[in-house]
Amino acid sequence: MDIKKILKGMTLEEKASLCSGRDFWHTKAVKSRNIPEFEVSDGPHGLRRQTLKDDHIGASESIKAVCFPAACATAASFDRNLLNKLGKALGNECQAEGVGTILGPAVNIKRSPLCGRNFEYFSEDPLVASELSGAMIKGVQSKNVGTSIKHFLANNQETRRQTVNEIVDERALREIYLAAFERAVYGKSNGEVCRCAAGVHAADDIDIYIVIEQVKACFFIKHGQDHVEAVLADANGCPAGKAHIGAGHQRLYLKEDRAAAF
Repeated sequence: MDIKKILKGMTLEEKASLCSGRDFWHTKAVKSRNIPEFEVSDGPHGLRRQTLKDDHIGASESIKAVCFPAACATAASFDRNLLNKLGKALGNECQAEGVGTILGPAVNIKRSPLCGRNFEYFSEDPLVASELSGAMIKGVQSKNVGTSIKHFLANNQETRRQTVNEIVDERALREIYLAAFERAVYGKSNGEVCRCAAGVHAADDIDIYIVIEQVKACFFIKHGQDHVEAVLADANGCPAGKAHIGAGHQRLYLKEDRAAAF
């Protein structure tokens, strides 16, 4: 598939339609260009695919799927091969359900034991987090399924998650909080980066834009290859759509009544 040729032939209206989701979990199709809709599903420890009423918080029923051990457990093995096998199993499940991308793995640092999402994160060590997540990513993508590593960046607490202002100095940001994303993505992932940015303040901050610029060689478009990488923005973390396109998002994925992703 020649992506550049397809884009060159698309009308402005067709291109604009790709910036809007059909619903929470699907992009819009462009039938005139044979571009199908694309489905994503929550992860990272099993599919949370909904077939009836869609929502982003899991209030509605999901399909029956394998519940794999959480990252807090698998990380204790320090076993890359194990995580690779787990990724392959997830990839098979995605293929069986027609899911193109799974939202995971999660590589945020366990900064505090009080974080309500620590079960989903691998480690307090960025090296462990990046090595194990990289192995899992390779496993999923070996089944031709995309991954969306999350939550970029500094999403290390659930209390007031949507409004907290994370103030991090540059060295800590680079060596601890950003490192797991950079190492896991570089050379291992051809997918997406799910950006939450720990709420409105961090998502709007110019320093986050600087960080994105510094790592976009591996987070955004890889030239010379037939795929595109993107930032997948959290629905509540990035509510000001236009502003975030200007602040580094390659695409913005909006549901008609709510700022959502991409």
